[in-house]
Amino acid sequence: MMALYILIAIAAPTLVRLALEPFIHGRLPFTAYFPAVLLTAVFLGWRSATAVAIGAGIVGLLLFQMNSGPAWTRAEIILGLTVFVSTMAIIIATGDALRRAVRDLDAAVARANLLASELGHRAKNHLALIAALARQCHRTGQSSDEFFAALMPRIQALARAQDVLTRGRWTSCDLRELVEEVLKPFSHPGISMEGPEIRILPATCQALTMVLHELATNAEKYGALSLPAGKVSLRWTAKDSEGCVVRWIESDGPAVKPPERRGLGSRLISRHPAFAHVDFAFPPDGVTCTITLREGEASRKPAIY
Repeated sequence: MMALYILIAIAAPTLVRLALEPFIHGRLPFTAYFPAVLLTAVFLGWRSATAVAIGAGIVGLLLFQMNSGPAWTRAEIILGLTVFVSTMAIIIATGDALRRAVRDLDAAVARANLLASELGHRAKNHLALIAALARQCHRTGQSSDEFFAALMPRIQALARAQDVLTRGRWTSCDLRELVEEVLKPFSHPGISMEGPEIRILPATCQALTMVLHELATNAEKYGALSLPAGKVSLRWTAKDSEGCVVRWIESDGPAVKPPERRGLGSRLISRHPAFAHVDFAFPPDGVTCTITLREGEASRKPAIY
């Protein structure tokens, strides 16, 4: 098919040039081939356009130059070839640049459509999550002030997760950066964190945000962060066999008793599909929570932007 197009791209302007020969008598032997070379470069690329240019040069030289008028001198041959090659090179480069520009534009439009679709999907997910948070925060007999006091910090935590994801271009987020953003409102000197550089997927980033916010809120109200000497240690590790493991460990706080009912944080942890395993423990010296992410939800390799 490619060879057939190249033959047509040479034959069609040759017929046009033959039709004009009685009027121009051997002059401008290659002009009729310029549009064909340009169109070939635009639609098929520079390699096919180069083949058309070479074929056009041979045909034009044999049919319209060597058989008409006096023989060329050596200087005229060199000058003619130089002009022909230079002109064809400019035409091919221009056509190939147009071809790349059109392809890049098509790719940009496709990416824009994909991003618009993804943005709509994420907006629906965020609205659904906010609605779920509102339902979870609502309690019978609760005043509007109490309701908003329970809801707004969770929405703000979700907004901070969006900031971290936006900086990561929504491909992934850095776990340390996420932890620092979530715990920023809880300014307690006993908070410490340690772990390797790990990037996690957007859905997991949002889930961890809500979970860590709930753990920190409970620690501030009832646990280690409620006392000046209390400590919260947040550690994470990456293991090829079991994915990323995040550990929340409280110490030096009030004596701990197992809760009589599951709170919002526990429900968020247990229901999210990104968590392979969750383990809560309530020793007297402090609450501990171990969260294992499913394999593929986290990576030690930095994301490529």
